[in-house]
Amino acid sequence: MASNSGEKEKKQPSVDYAIAGAVSGVVARAVVSPLDLLKIRFQLQTAGSKDRRRYAGMLQSLTRIVREEGAHSLWKGHIPAQLLSLTYGATQFCFYEAMTRGMERVKIIPEGGGRGAVASRAGVNFVCGGVAGCCATLVAHPLDVLRTRLVAQATLESKVYSSLSHAVGHMWRNEGSVAFFRGLPPTLLLVFPQTGFQFSIYHSLSFMWRQSLGDNSLFGFPRSSVCGMIAGVLAKLAVLPLDLVKKRLQVQGFEKAWSTFGQPVQYRGTIDCFYRVAAAEGFLAFYKGCAPSLLKSGLAAALIFTSYEQCLLALQNMRGIR
Repeated sequence: MASNSGEKEKKQPSVDYAIAGAVSGVVARAVVSPLDLLKIRFQLQTAGSKDRRRYAGMLQSLTRIVREEGAHSLWKGHIPAQLLSLTYGATQFCFYEAMTRGMERVKIIPEGGGRGAVASRAGVNFVCGGVAGCCATLVAHPLDVLRTRLVAQATLESKVYSSLSHAVGHMWRNEGSVAFFRGLPPTLLLVFPQTGFQFSIYHSLSFMWRQSLGDNSLFGFPRSSVCGMIAGVLAKLAVLPLDLVKKRLQVQGFEKAWSTFGQPVQYRGTIDCFYRVAAAEGFLAFYKGCAPSLLKSGLAAALIFTSYEQCLLALQNMRGIR
């Protein structure tokens, strides 16, 4: 991975970045899927009063989901989620590495460890990370919509789709191709700052870690894990309101399942969704699912950066790159 730390990095073929990105996405998704399901269920819950809420806390929600739907339901929508992670991870890291290396070649990324150089690298990482995340989103968004809808099916009565292929056919016939891109505007608004901050914070923290503790093999694994987790939590905290709006828009036209969590609401777009959520549910509604969301994001980022770098290292060794 391009560290942007002023050190010479080992050059690898672009396919290695795609492979490592895909592997990191799959590994992270397998671990954090239950937390992602909890987050989505909280975000779709529109009932305001506590006694009407289906899900009131992480432990209560996990217990209820397992009791009513079975333990396997914690990985509901896992196939499209894994396809999403594989596609997103490969595309994101490919674009990110290509852009940062291009900027290195034209000397946009300064060398050295001065305060100005560190700030410049942080800005470059923010822009490259944000653009890479948006490119990956454009490719993988239909899988995100499919995953969200499958996760929203909480009971047998609310079940609309029996499988991934059935969901694709049903959405195409009844809603048209536009259904696969519902919630795209707020998703792009969310993804750019989130991935930008995530890459920027991660590389800045990694640079400080290297400066303080070195970057030998002993510290490589804990460095990527700790820096990744901090970066994931801080980046997610900055965009939680947009994440809720994205999920609400993705289930428009899917009222049968959504009604399980409260009264479905028809939003005319991103701005209307922001306004109506604030008016009907209050400002704190934008932070529904905050606990599982932050926990999931921190854990996922730690797993993604760690497995990505370890996979790149393994590919380096296989290719004999020293």
